[in-house]
Amino acid sequence: MKTQLILILVSLSYSVIFGQVDTTKSVYKNLEVKKFYSGGSSMVTLKGKTIYKVDDKVVDESSYTLYNESWKNMETCKPCVLETYDGNGVLQHKAEQYTDCAVGQWIEYYSDGKIKVIGHFKENDTGNWDKAYERGYCSSKNGVWNYYDKDGTIKKTETYLNNKLLE
Repeated sequence: MKTQLILILVSLSYSVIFGQVDTTKSVYKNLEVKKFYSGGSSMVTLKGKTIYKVDDKVVDESSYTLYNESWKNMETCKPCVLETYDGNGVLQHKAEQYTDCAVGQWIEYYSDGKIKVIGHFKENDTGNWDKAYERGYCSSKNGVWNYYDKDGTIKKTETYLNNKLLE
């Protein structure tokens, strides 16, 4: 009985240590954090007055400018940690990216700031970003993905290898 218990504990320890991909480690070091605002924007001048909109919501000029300048952050994210916000300034997700290409840890949030999803995309450890999409480095799920309820309980776990669901 004692031997069986020891074997079970060793087996569980082995699967915990070796059975999962560590999604907290990254090949990228000291990445700059940049902000990006998703959604659409528009500017219209009527009778000499300019109206600025983000996601069809009227905003002031400085909010409109901040939103549009954030596109430069995505364009210069090579790679970086990109925090993506909606038009209301609510954090949607935080990810290691190369421009619009997810290439590492991914954390998605509910609108109240609680974690919705934690996962990992395939990393590019070559440092060569030419034809990254064609070479399978963009937004290719790789490792363990945990999906959470609003109360923080894991509702689903999936494991991927090169964007193919394993379990």
